[in-house]
Amino acid sequence: MFAPMRRRYVSYGLAAATANAALVFFAAQSCITVPPPDLAASPLHAPIIDHDGAVPVEGTTLGTWPTTLSIPIELFDADATFEYEVFVDYEPTATVAPDVGPVREWVPPTLVDGGIFLLEVTPPSAPLDGLCHKLEVDVANSFVSPHTPDSLGGDSIWWWYGPNGCPASWQQDGAFPADAPYDGIQLAPDSGGTD
Repeated sequence: MFAPMRRRYVSYGLAAATANAALVFFAAQSCITVPPPDLAASPLHAPIIDHDGAVPVEGTTLGTWPTTLSIPIELFDADATFEYEVFVDYEPTATVAPDVGPVREWVPPTLVDGGIFLLEVTPPSAPLDGLCHKLEVDVANSFVSPHTPDSLGGDSIWWWYGPNGCPASWQQDGAFPADAPYDGIQLAPDSGGTD
């Protein structure tokens, strides 16, 4: 009487062991045959100018108009593209098109050295009036309008150009010198009082 029961328990044990072995086998196979999920795309970043590496040195007064501006751009993606614009005497209160651009730069991964791409810009022709001018280069992922980068933001770099130098007050804020003669119509301010 005990022998048939023992055979039944042995049969149940063998069946359970076989089922467990099959589960382990199929679980291992599913781990091996299921490909890993795709990696999340890295977030986009605006290009960043390495201001210390620019040639000529940023913010200096140039006595001669440059033929080339060398601007190191830090990129976060080896297959990146970005745009640049060049302005001479950009005026924020006026809507003006850039003097150069926007130009889309397609950067081959082989030209990116440690995340830095050397942008070589040819500025427009030099102003011939002998006055002081501000030369500016803006970079961004893209521009929504002149001098306005998209939501990722952008960066800019600038130089003064004056064949005879530039007044110190221009170099501080870009405004006309305080002692420059005013040639417009001067209006008396309204006192704001009642009559």
